[in-house]
Amino acid sequence: LSVSQSPIVMIHGIINDTHNMDMIKIWVEEMIPGVYVRNCEVGNGKHDSIFMPINDQIDELTKCIKNDKMLKDGFIGLGYSQGGYLLRGYLEKYNQPRMKRLVTLSAPLGGYYCGPHYPCGPVVLPEFIFELAPFLIYSEFGQNLIGGAAYWRDVYNFDLYIEKSTSLSLLDNIKIFNQTYKDNFMSLDLLVMFGSPIDGAISPWNSAWFGGFIDDDITLHDMTERFEYKQDLFGLKTLNEQGKVKFFDSKTEHAQYAGAESLIRNEVVPWLKD
Repeated sequence: LSVSQSPIVMIHGIINDTHNMDMIKIWVEEMIPGVYVRNCEVGNGKHDSIFMPINDQIDELTKCIKNDKMLKDGFIGLGYSQGGYLLRGYLEKYNQPRMKRLVTLSAPLGGYYCGPHYPCGPVVLPEFIFELAPFLIYSEFGQNLIGGAAYWRDVYNFDLYIEKSTSLSLLDNIKIFNQTYKDNFMSLDLLVMFGSPIDGAISPWNSAWFGGFIDDDITLHDMTERFEYKQDLFGLKTLNEQGKVKFFDSKTEHAQYAGAESLIRNEVVPWLKD
């Protein structure tokens, strides 16, 4: 094993399991000889990645990390889709062992929302969530029914979102301010985010870059325009001003990452090297 190279923790996206990341794991291992890669799974993968409450999914990921002695001195996180969100949750809530760097492939870091003007892409969250009335999505039942409901960020019912979201409004430090969450986020050496306007699944697509909607679901705003950023609620502004935040247009559709060999080898792997 490489002495200087940090181990890497990979986590799959929604409606997937570890096998979805198999090729990415092979490419990473070929490009970084001797690297240790842990490919984690949430529960039984395909089912639990949808229907397990998101905080339980974060805890499942945490178990995978804590139970692996190879990771005790820290690691680099690589999360695809919802997996990137789970790694963010681990980072802010636990971060023992320490995540040194976070690399995400089209992760809904800024939340998920599609409404009257911004149509939903192909199914990432089950179709019926969009039909649920806001009060139902933000009910205890709704938040526990679908993992992704916990990062459903409804700009038209924002107060309800802040009060009832069981994950995103906490990680963003809006609901209750938690200094540990902010300190842990700011402890990253680097945050590297891949996303693309052609994504077709993450909604809005620039949630992959911590962007999103503000007053409506018509205008996309980048992360620096959001009040969570301006007030530096969870440390993103600090990290960005330190030059530790990178964005890349992957020019890749959401479902294609697992087979995007050129992208992974040439653009992603360099950010996984110490």
